This record gives sequence, C-alpha cells and structure tokens, in this order.
Amino acid sequence: MHHFRHTFPSHRSTITHRLQRVLRWVLAFSLSHSIVTPSVAFAAPVPIVTIGGPSEGFIGTAQTFTLTFDNTGSIAPTIGYGPYIDLYLPYDSNGEAGEGLSFNAATYLGNSVSATPFTCTGANVVHPLTGLSVACPVGQQLVVLELPFGSFTPAQPAAEIEVSTNTSNLIDAGVVHTITARAGFQFGSDALDNKATDPVISSTLSSPFSYTPTVFRLTKTYIGPESETATGPNFPRQYRLDVDLAAGQTITNLLITDNLPSNVQFIGIDSMTPGCSATNTPSGIGGVLQITCAAVTGSASTADASVVFSFFVPRDDAASAPVLNANTGSPTTSVNDSLAGATWTPSDPDDPVANVSSNDANSDHTLTDRLIAIQKAARLITNTGATGYTPGDTVAYSLTFQVSDFFAFNNIVITDSLGDGLVFVPNSAQLQIDGNDYSLPLATMNAANVATTVNANGTSTLVFNVSNEQITRGQTGQLLGGCVDPVGSPTPDCASYNNGGTQGVVTFRATISNTFRNRTPSLVELGDTLTNTVTIRGAVLNTGTFAPTGSTASDTSSANITIVKPNLQKSVYAINGSTSLPSPLVMRPGDRVTYRITYQLPSTDFSNLILTDYLPLPAFNAS
Repeated sequence: MHHFRHTFPSHRSTITHRLQRVLRWVLAFSLSHSIVTPSVAFAAPVPIVTIGGPSEGFIGTAQTFTLTFDNTGSIAPTIGYGPYIDLYLPYDSNGEAGEGLSFNAATYLGNSVSATPFTCTGANVVHPLTGLSVACPVGQQLVVLELPFGSFTPAQPAAEIEVSTNTSNLIDAGVVHTITARAGFQFGSDALDNKATDPVISSTLSSPFSYTPTVFRLTKTYIGPESETATGPNFPRQYRLDVDLAAGQTITNLLITDNLPSNVQFIGIDSMTPGCSATNTPSGIGGVLQITCAAVTGSASTADASVVFSFFVPRDDAASAPVLNANTGSPTTSVNDSLAGATWTPSDPDDPVANVSSNDANSDHTLTDRLIAIQKAARLITNTGATGYTPGDTVAYSLTFQVSDFFAFNNIVITDSLGDGLVFVPNSAQLQIDGNDYSLPLATMNAANVATTVNANGTSTLVFNVSNEQITRGQTGQLLGGCVDPVGSPTPDCASYNNGGTQGVVTFRATISNTFRNRTPSLVELGDTLTNTVTIRGAVLNTGTFAPTGSTASDTSSANITIVKPNLQKSVYAINGSTSLPSPLVMRPGDRVTYRITYQLPSTDFSNLILTDYLPLPAFNAS
C-alpha cells in the first residue's frame, strides 16, 4: 500500500479571535484502478495481531474485543498483500458445544468487515482466502476476517478491528476462557496469486487472551473530592456500593460487606435498594457494615442493588491514637474494603447451584486524610471560536481548599503553576473564606498579595498569599479548624465546640494564547494539552497556644485543558468526472476515482499539517 501526502505550510490567521471562524482544508485527488505487476524481488512483510479488551464480563451478554493488525517488516519494501486475521474463540464451555463465546460481527471504523466463521470439530478446514488446510481445534470457533485493505505497509498505522461476540447464558462462570488469533497476507509479498513462488505469509498464534465470564460485580464509588478529605465531622463523605448483575440472571441471599478501617467513623445509611436491609451497622470507629438482599435480578441498569452510606475521618482512631500528626503535618490513608457474595442457580440444568462472589479492586478504595486539602477545577467562560477550548478563549480556575476540624494554620500560601500557552488575567484573583468565627465574602485580592512570575520555560508562577489577604481584610491571618476554640483547644473536641467547616476558594482567570512562549512549534494548536497544577502550603499551629509547631502541611491538585481537535472526513467525490454517484457505490477497473478529504480546523492556527492517504495496491495508482 502506497501513501499519498500533501503538506500545508504553517499558517496563522490574521483574523482576530473575536471574529475567529472554522477553517476547512479540502484536498481532492484522483486515481485509477490499475494492476501493477511486480518486477523486482520483495522483502517479506511481517504480519502480527494482538488482542485487547475486558478481562471479564457478564454471562449472556455481548462482549467486544479489539484485534490490532500491523505489518512490522523493517526492510523496505515490505508490502503485504491481502491482509487477513484468523480468530479462534472458545466456543465450548467444559466440553459443551455452543456454551462459550461465539462470533457476532466485526467492524473497522464503523464499517462491516467480511467474516467467515467455522464451528470446529477437530478436523482441518479449507481456508476461504488462502485455500490452504488450517487447524480448527475441537471446542473452538474459527472466524476468518478479510481486512478491507488490498495491501498493508509497515508505515501504515495499525488497524483496529472491533469484534463483537455473544456470550452464552450457559457458559461456565468464573472459568478462564482463552482467545487467540493469527495474522496473514493471503497473496504474500506481491499482488499476484502465485503461491508457488510467493507463498501465503502467516504469523504464529498470538499470545492467549484470557477472558472470564462473571455473574455479578460489586463496585464502590467515593462521593467526594479527588479521593481525599479534610478530617472531622464537618466534612462528611459518602460511599456508594453498587451490585451490577448479568441481565436476566437472579441471585439470592446477597450479602454486601463493607469493612470500615479503624480510622473512619460510620454516620449512617443514606439510601438502600428496596428489598435490602442492614443486618449489621458499625457502632463506633471502624467496624463492619453488612447489607442483605433476599433476591436480585439483573437488568439493563448498572445498579441492580445499591446502598449509599456516610462517614467521616475522626480526630482519633479506634485505638485512641491521633489519625493525623500535628508535628509532621503528613497525611495518612483510610483503606476501605468491600466484598459481596450470593447464591446463584445457573441457567444450564447440568450445572449445580453455586456460591458466587465479587471481591476485587473495583470494590475497594483508598482515601487520603489531610490536615489541609485543595482541589482545582477549570471551566470555559468566554468562548470566542469553535465550541470548546481554542486560542482566544478565557478560562476560569477555582482553587477550593478545606482545613481539618482539628488543626490550625497561618502563613497559608497557594502556588499555582500556569502552563505555557496560558496567560494570567491581571487583577482577576478573588478570595472567599467561610472560617471559624468569621467569614470573608468573595472579593478581589489586593495586588500586593498576588505575585506573578513568567518563567524561562514558558510557564507562569502565581502566588496567592491567603494569610496576608486575611490580614489585609482585618483578620489575624490564621485559619482555625471548625472544632478549634478561638480561645485555645489543646485537644479539639467537636462535642464541646463546633463552628462548622473551615474552607475557602481562590478564583482567577487566564486566556489561551495563540503561541507558546517556549515550545516548538510555537503555535498553540489543535489537540495541544495545556497543563496547570497548584500547591497549598501552611504552617501548622498548636491549637492550644497558636504558636507554630515547626511543621507544615500541603496538598496538590491539577486541572489540564485540551485544545479542541479537528474533524477528518473522507468521501468519494466523483467517478470518471461525474459527481452523480451510483447507489450502491460500484467501481470498475479503469475507472478514474476522485476522493475528497475534508479537514475542519476549529482553530485558525496550525503548522506542519500533513494529510496522508494510504492507497491499496495494486488497485490504485496515484501517479
């Protein structure tokens, strides 16, 4: 397969971004069907195929796998002709035919791929493309896929074939099934069907891909910010436990168990699927939560059974030891483990009633417990061009932070690293604090409390001095956790004093530039990612005397944005000069075919734009 390239020079529109419009490049080229007879010896191409997809899925449901075909030949020219894939699916389950995975359909870029399936009996079959005798092991289904390419070169991007399979309701759950594949070129190294001198080229079988059918899956979702929390009852968080069951299947005696770590305080159950009940709830710090459901039937929903409960991270753990250490300022973690088990009667009458379970990484969560925490977010507020982030747009950033109920701080500074391609909008920084014993409304920060530096690497460093801004507005510059009494709390106790959670937010704006300060190419272009990170740091105070402990606590966050990407389309424009195309679209040897490639550019800036089209040999000659 040859490729056809057209290169566009760098371009930067002189139109202002307030009048920015979508640019469209259209490239049309014509080519004719012509059979090219090779006259030189060719190096052998090297076809390979790899298999990707989920490692497990529900019984009785469709499952999609990706077959990635490539030509890894390294000595030019190594063109392969007539690419194909032989796919072997585990059609049997435990020796029972038709109770495994079976082929449904295959597509490439949304278009159907020609497929010939064989139900294997152990005898060899005649390959429909190569005419050779190939193995068809008993218990498998062989599917021959004819790829929609006349040829395939090493330079060509790997082709991803999406294969949809059906999973039998009778398949054995919890049993590992393997899928393999082989890649090949039916015409070998030239375009002629001359097997005597240019034999079929095929790879060895790929490494086995393991797939395990399951009945149900338990997943845990943390309902809170960035898998972290400031500690204390003023920062309650939630977990949601969902049981997703294969459609049409029923399990009984479902038991969901959540093992709360010894540094988490259970608050209560917020919601629960009807038909389920709590059979055990934690009475103190840590403990076990158990939910029992008499019967659950799978549906199209991903939450056939669900429970939501609330918790917080206390000052002391179950052993009365501090969860967080004021002398180090270091965070700690709360590892929450969940699992579920049930009784299942298989659809296959030959299979006995089974105990099934779900206990993997999807049902566990690690929460980071902090003295002080921050989260960063970005949103588009001024859209000057195409929908989405483009040069000329204005982005609003929010830096939301929380202080643990049990700690106090001063000298709080937020340092933001604004990526190259982003320009800080002067005087746009604002601060709001909902604090212990006082609040500050959202207002523009004093210029003296905002420092900006443009660095040699093109980034900008923004320093927001939160404590100095508090002092500017008439406060002490301290931030006390909600359970720290302003007169002093050597051991903060929320039952004795609680003034609500202490939290705040810094907001500012930045514009997306046309160019980078220190990157090549210099234009901010389609698909570029503009980075942004933030760090909050504060000096930890003794909650009794409010003297510095000598330690600091910090947290980081980030919010990257990506410039919108272009849209590439290809179509047949004309056949033999006529734009009135037949339906169905039919081409014949000798026809002159004109293709149109349309590339819509949401931004007016681009550089080194190259359109490459891979033409199948020997059908098309673009000379």
